[in-house]
Amino acid sequence: ARVLTSAGRAKEALDLYGKLLAQRSVRQDDSPARLSYAMALQQAGRSSEALPLLSELATTPAAPTKLRLAAATAAVRALVAVRRWDEAYGLVLTVTADLPEEAA
Repeated sequence: ARVLTSAGRAKEALDLYGKLLAQRSVRQDDSPARLSYAMALQQAGRSSEALPLLSELATTPAAPTKLRLAAATAAVRALVAVRRWDEAYGLVLTVTADLPEEAA
């Protein structure tokens, strides 16, 4: 399903994710799978469904930092596209507030 999403084949990816979710083959704490699912939703033009997932991933401290940044970037782009500036800015502030400091 991740490969299908990466290849831009959102409909097929969403169909496969539907089957995997029904079989409970995808864990709730599998952040990369959740990001891939959200991106498939985004590619399929279902931004309203993708945004909550992306925002949640972006603000989940347990998720890897790079994954959080990827989710935040996708969410901010979607929010800016629909002119929801305040939400986009708020998400950026939330995500960057608890990122680890870069090594000097």
